[in-house]
Amino acid sequence: RCDHIVFLASQRTRLADFGLAAQIALCSETAGEALQKLAVHFSLHNNAAIVSVVSSGGYARFVYTIIEQGMRDTRPFQLGAVTMALNVLKELCGPGFQPVAATFASRGPTDLRPVHGFFRAPVRFDSDESAVIFERRGLDRPLPPVDPHARKQAEAAVNAQRDLLMTDLPATVRRLLRKHQLLGQCSMDHVANQLGMHRRTLDRQLQRCGV
Repeated sequence: RCDHIVFLASQRTRLADFGLAAQIALCSETAGEALQKLAVHFSLHNNAAIVSVVSSGGYARFVYTIIEQGMRDTRPFQLGAVTMALNVLKELCGPGFQPVAATFASRGPTDLRPVHGFFRAPVRFDSDESAVIFERRGLDRPLPPVDPHARKQAEAAVNAQRDLLMTDLPATVRRLLRKHQLLGQCSMDHVANQLGMHRRTLDRQLQRCGV
């Protein structure tokens, strides 16, 4: 009868739990670069949602957006995802990291005390987006050097996983288009760039699939 049980479970989640997307993210020089890589490769972990990093002035937002259609009640996922996002930010931006605020694109649980206690910052429910808002300077934090061999292994694993996704190219392109629509960058040029190919090559590949 606890309507925030996903929130409690999500407090145990760490960056490493995001698999290949986390491995390639950690092959970065700064926290900001790591978050961008996590956003680009998040589909290797989860096809139902996207994450993005948006900077404006002295602040940044780490945003979680569900793109899976037909989900009736997304409240547990919104609450859990923002909780996980804070854990990821603490790992990348340092133990002293403190959010400015947290927003949720859903109504809140019955008991808000655990949420306030965890975030230690203003929380807003029924918001336009689910996000952790923080000072932009946290993105500049340098990360520990990465062993070149470990970097090559991570990149090879990501490329192999991407090859599997390409077996159903039309579905992959549709998923990327939904993502870019939400980010306001809906063009085939952006999609081709994410797939690591030229726009004309993408057009030819889609034509072979009858699209």
